[in-house]
Amino acid sequence: MGPIRPRRSTRIWHPRQVTPFVKPEANDTLPAVFTHRQAEAMGVRPERPHGLTLCRVTRGIYTDRAPVDFRLRVRAACLALGDDSVVHGVTALRLWGADLPQRLADDDTIHVLRRERTFPTVRTDVCAHRDQLQFAPRRLNGLPVTHPAEAWLQVARLLNVDDLVHVADGLMRRQSPLTTRAILERAVTESRRRPGIRTARAALDLARERTDSWTETSTRLILVRAGLPCPVVNLPVLDDDGWARYLLDMAYEEQRIGIEYDGAGHVLDRTIMERDRTRRRWLEDRGWRLIPVTAADLRNPAPLIASVRQALTVTTRS
Repeated sequence: MGPIRPRRSTRIWHPRQVTPFVKPEANDTLPAVFTHRQAEAMGVRPERPHGLTLCRVTRGIYTDRAPVDFRLRVRAACLALGDDSVVHGVTALRLWGADLPQRLADDDTIHVLRRERTFPTVRTDVCAHRDQLQFAPRRLNGLPVTHPAEAWLQVARLLNVDDLVHVADGLMRRQSPLTTRAILERAVTESRRRPGIRTARAALDLARERTDSWTETSTRLILVRAGLPCPVVNLPVLDDDGWARYLLDMAYEEQRIGIEYDGAGHVLDRTIMERDRTRRRWLEDRGWRLIPVTAADLRNPAPLIASVRQALTVTTRS
């Protein structure tokens, strides 16, 4: 079931479009967003020349707050479409703070699910969807928002497999994960005829829990696409007392090969650089071979692939 898409317009609402209102001194309890009728009920009337200047967030919805940010626009869209609205797909993932490909992260259209069968008023800045929810919506800052796992499924039709793997990894990240692999598997298994479901199945096979960054996922996918075994993500390396001393970004534990992504901070920050050298020496003293990865390797991965393949071959022979 696809989205109910209004006729698109090149005109995009800008916060500088304002409507002057007079706000009585006795009333200072306006909600974050409200309709024209609600404003009149609270004693705010559309009279010039003095008073509070209200921004029109979307047609018929106003606010007295500035600046009008993304979250306020989402709240206004839900108010405009009615009480049965649930934040959907790309917009839901943005509210959850998920890592997204740039073209989705820059999507200014507000995507809202309509659970009722009534057709919404056409709006150029809001896309209304009809869909059947597998998971109960979550409350986020007072708004009903699609579960992260279901929102991931909802954007599957918009992404290729690798981008969808990146999003899944971000949802299952090591620090403050938004969902688990088991929940994603349940969402895929229970889904029926959803657009993009084949892409979701393929992406789930490649996704891993406990990841740390987009670039680490890109590195892992490069190795797997080259026919190499999938490395373990964030493998803990134990010291002599059995405590986890370090985490390796990616590793082949049996062969004692670690693959580490080095961003700009590893070079520009002297403290990080010195800590990395100490860490590297400790690991190499215990038989680990560390293969560094940089942004240049992601642009031209052939040397990286050759290095990892050679290391695995030499270790296997020995």
